[in-house]
Amino acid sequence: MKGFEAKNNLVYIKQHKAVKGVEELQNLSVSLLARYEKNDLIDILKREANAFCSERERDRLRDITSSKNLIFGTEYEQRIKFLEDKKYIESNRLLIKGQVASEIRTLNDIIVTEMLFSNEFNDMKGEEVLAIFSCMVSNERENVQVAKKSNDIKLKYSEEVGECMSLEDKNVDLGFLDALERYEHAYSKELIEYGISEGVELNYSAIKPVYLWCKGYALNTCVANSISKGGFVRVILRLHESIREMKFVCQHIENNNLYNKLEQLEKTILRDVVVEQSLYLTNHAQLESVVRNNTHSS
Repeated sequence: MKGFEAKNNLVYIKQHKAVKGVEELQNLSVSLLARYEKNDLIDILKREANAFCSERERDRLRDITSSKNLIFGTEYEQRIKFLEDKKYIESNRLLIKGQVASEIRTLNDIIVTEMLFSNEFNDMKGEEVLAIFSCMVSNERENVQVAKKSNDIKLKYSEEVGECMSLEDKNVDLGFLDALERYEHAYSKELIEYGISEGVELNYSAIKPVYLWCKGYALNTCVANSISKGGFVRVILRLHESIREMKFVCQHIENNNLYNKLEQLEKTILRDVVVEQSLYLTNHAQLESVVRNNTHSS
């Protein structure tokens, strides 16, 4: 399983990107540990590698096999225990939560999976769901500093969003951020309790522009005092990929409620300059592919 993304929790699952890969890795670990004591296995691996490695490579090997990084070390075992306790894996196989999390690559797989199985998205509006997702895909630098506490964030953005919206939409409620904060707080606390050196990073800079964009407002209105137009387009394109991932997940677990919201959002967010940029990136990628193919064939 962007596992434990780029920085996430189920990295061991995401590295193999499929249930089969995970099972093979776990079966191999069990097989090796059944044949050798842990310390004996480490010594064997080091001895065999030393026969072929240069001095520089040996230095790197010593770092890789250090107690801090060793795959058989405490943190690896704690990550496995975390996944077992949270019902993601059991007896070397992925459970339904693990299957769902393994399909989530652009968002925080654990937080989204936990919220999904707790039905947190059921009563949310589409723009609220996507605003939450935006916190996990945005890496744009904010023009103004955003407070870390959800109450401060809600106050800041409710004022800014309210100033931009028409009279009939003035009563904006950012209470949906409470759910995100609860799961982020619980997840961070669990990582500490399990001794996992991993942090949860959320970026709130795109909440207002994404929320307003989903409501149909113009680009200039959406990005005012928030992020650059280019940064906003990048966030929307990432969210479009997230929607596609989550639609697949919803089909897998038969969550028609969220699926229908995401399908509508998919149509709503790709418009105006975002469509132009999307077409540009697509055409640019196709052009690069043609150039590479021509280069290889010549």
